[in-house]
Amino acid sequence: MAIGMVITLIIGLVAGYGGTLLTVSPATTTITKTVVAGTVTHTVTQVTTVTTTVTASIPPVTAPDFIKIGLMAPLTGPWSFIGAHLEKGAMLAVEEINNKGGVYVAQYGKKIPLKLISADDKASIDEGTAVIKRLIFSDKVDVIIGIYDTPEAMAVVPIAVEAGVPIIFDGGGSMRGIVKDYSYAFHYEIHTHDWTGAELRFLVEVVKPLVAPDRNLKIAILCEDSPFGEIATEGYTWNKETKNLPIEFVTIVKYKWGETSFQTLMTRIKAAKPDAVIVAATPEQAAHAIEQGIRDVGLKTVYIGLPCLEEPHFYELIGEFGDYIVYDSRFTPHIPYKPVAADFVKKYKEKWGELPSFMAPLTYDMVKIAAYAIESAGTLDKKVIRDALEKLNIPADDFLAPMYNNRVAWDDYHEAHMSSFVIQLRWDKATNTLKPFVVWGPPEVAKTANYQLPPYYEKG
Repeated sequence: MAIGMVITLIIGLVAGYGGTLLTVSPATTTITKTVVAGTVTHTVTQVTTVTTTVTASIPPVTAPDFIKIGLMAPLTGPWSFIGAHLEKGAMLAVEEINNKGGVYVAQYGKKIPLKLISADDKASIDEGTAVIKRLIFSDKVDVIIGIYDTPEAMAVVPIAVEAGVPIIFDGGGSMRGIVKDYSYAFHYEIHTHDWTGAELRFLVEVVKPLVAPDRNLKIAILCEDSPFGEIATEGYTWNKETKNLPIEFVTIVKYKWGETSFQTLMTRIKAAKPDAVIVAATPEQAAHAIEQGIRDVGLKTVYIGLPCLEEPHFYELIGEFGDYIVYDSRFTPHIPYKPVAADFVKKYKEKWGELPSFMAPLTYDMVKIAAYAIESAGTLDKKVIRDALEKLNIPADDFLAPMYNNRVAWDDYHEAHMSSFVIQLRWDKATNTLKPFVVWGPPEVAKTANYQLPPYYEKG
């Protein structure tokens, strides 16, 4: 009699319990017997199979200490005043989420706190390229947020996309003018067509009846000689043509990045005799251009700026020359338009001793969006987080930007769509400060004053 035994161990993970299933399968015994019957010999083989199952417990996969959110912002350099608000908005959101225990991740069956890893990109392509690689390959962040400058965004966002790291960013007015592959990129900023359209509608609905009731409104545009200026110009042109607006662009004048002397450029604009001037510029350049246009060139007209002028630094720079100017806004700390905005402004001022700029609400929302996507994904797998971001479609009640249809969601190009409203500034002689008033906007943002044509206004 010969007996053979083969034992095979099959190890399988028991889902949801972190245990291991050990199966001894099959334990087979072969018994051979020889039987003699008369003159004939028979060989009989008997096979017996025994299967035994044993469950053993092993520890679950260890959860990380933190969920890492990488922030890109110009923390030093000429735009550090904007970078500071980007960082502070994100820090406030991280603090609020961590005070509630963090973000629940089903993969680990627990809440995990957020950790903000700030990277100073100096709003520079070279610096931005270096820091985004560090965030991805050295810090190994789970999600990236932030960015301010459009040329930088064009250079660095593709790096995150290629590495398969979800990135929620600002950096300009349209995804289509920034990146070609947006699979991992999500643009949380008011779209170019939205804010340029709001500015033109305000000019047509409010300013045109006052200065050009019987003809097209003549508009001049001052913009940066950069991809951002090109994106802005495309937005104005698209709205004019698509909506058949009764306006005429009499001149488009471009300035160099970092420009401080605008007398020559504003003289060229004055020669075109516009009814209004759109100053598509950053806070510092807009302040210089408007002040020099009024004071040095005598261009006494309607000036309208971009959402980026919702910045305390701009108020300080332009001072009395900001009296009667208007700008397009999607958030103002002076007139919070819903409870979450009022609460944000209160907490921000208590913590930082100042009012937030237009950028702080963006990064505050970005952190909350990232947290929501991670919790929805139930894992820190970046592909699954990306998928959760793409499917995002939730009420905007707990977010600061005034979203279209009150929903935080993306279009087919991963771009968000926000509403905006128009602020007019008035100089308060008693306090020597500028005070903002909402003079035009969507129904959810209440007007606080009627628009006033500047008393110094001269028709072109």
